Amino acid sequence: MKNNYILVTPIKNEEKNLPFLFKSIKEQTIKPVLWLIIDDGSSDNSTKLINEQSKKCDYIVYKRNEPQKWDLAFHYHEMLSNGFKENIIFGKFIKVDLQNKDKIEKIISEFKPDIIVHFAGLISVPDSVKKPAEYYENNFVGSLNLIESAIKNNIKKFIFSSTAAVYGIPKNNFVAENAELNPINPYGNSKKMVEELLKDVKKVNPKFNYIILRYFNVAGSDPHMVTGNRQKVKLNLIPIIINNILNKKNEIKIFGNNWNTPDKTCIRDYIHVTDLVKAHLEVINLLDNSFIFNVGYGKGSSVLEVIEAIEKVTKTKIKRNFVARRAGDPECLIADNSKILSLTNWKPLYNNLNIIVKTAWDWENKNL
Repeated sequence: MKNNYILVTPIKNEEKNLPFLFKSIKEQTIKPVLWLIIDDGSSDNSTKLINEQSKKCDYIVYKRNEPQKWDLAFHYHEMLSNGFKENIIFGKFIKVDLQNKDKIEKIISEFKPDIIVHFAGLISVPDSVKKPAEYYENNFVGSLNLIESAIKNNIKKFIFSSTAAVYGIPKNNFVAENAELNPINPYGNSKKMVEELLKDVKKVNPKFNYIILRYFNVAGSDPHMVTGNRQKVKLNLIPIIINNILNKKNEIKIFGNNWNTPDKTCIRDYIHVTDLVKAHLEVINLLDNSFIFNVGYGKGSSVLEVIEAIEKVTKTKIKRNFVARRAGDPECLIADNSKILSLTNWKPLYNNLNIIVKTAWDWENKNL
């Protein structure tokens, strides 16, 4: 059976390895005829996807956020606010904004994909607090337009990139998919709203199936060093520390040293980007039904453990600067991943903090 796909992607800078998805699709003899990539061009996720698979694609469609002044043809201009022309190697480009429902409907109507994979969205928690309306417009309204267009064109399979931020501050350290959703910022709430939308759409369109993937702390980089995080302003712990080291600032600010954890610092579930991408491939096979999955390793690393791993890989001593707790930080957030492990063939390959750190470090050093 031939399958057409639409991949809608922002993309997050941590999500870098969708070519592995294509490689696996090829190995499993699922033949994607057409991928439409609706993207802001900023992520290594779509980068690797394009580089590996675009020769088989008729079109690659990019999402355009009007305020960001994208100029999309066969290259990018330096006006890009988040994207990088190095991320685009192959493909024909169509410029479109998810806010432009008419254009989205026209594209979906023309290409009739079998599956839509929707990564697109703004992802910064602090930004979402400062600019909530922008996050709801981009993340929710854009998704609403896409989902409505899919239903109108009888697209029955949809994969949505969500986040562990929908849980807020959970009651238990290990969080299962049926835990209470209580996001504490506009970013998490905008993702929760899209999840609820998908559930409601399913109620009135029984043949429409979705899979929601709730990412935990995505980190690391492409082991093959084809693409990686090119953003100059780093947003997450591992890239922030590595960036500090490369800029001769061997220190890091730690928010609190009085948490109820073994070393008194916060604990998070870090997952390598390659394993994250492989999870997308595995769930495609379940799209005859609807599911929600956590995507994490089911084990946590504290802030101090991350620092120690970076010191080991980089052979650099990092000064710890403890400051007051940050409002809204969960003490411990670890995925209960038993559901995805039991219902799919997903088998993490990079479940090691040192590997995650080394791939991130190697990428940054390659691109000094």
